[in-house]
Amino acid sequence: MSEPVIITGRLHVTESLRNSTFGNPRYRAIVGARSVVTSPNSMIAYAINNYEGKEVRVTARMLRGRLSIVSIELVEEQSK
Repeated sequence: MSEPVIITGRLHVTESLRNSTFGNPRYRAIVGARSVVTSPNSMIAYAINNYEGKEVRVTARMLRGRLSIVSIELVEEQSK
């Protein structure tokens, strides 16, 4: 695997991909201006829709030529 990349931005799920071999869902999403996918058989695929339209911090790595999500967390909004 490659070095991790940290991406911060608003998340938008753009596409439902083919399920993994074991039948688990997979998704393509845009975070900021970067396209990312959920890793095969990752629990993140079950939770990614909860982050739709929210500001998130994603850690991703290159896996099989795609930038795959390793972790995702909400970015706390700073009070003004």
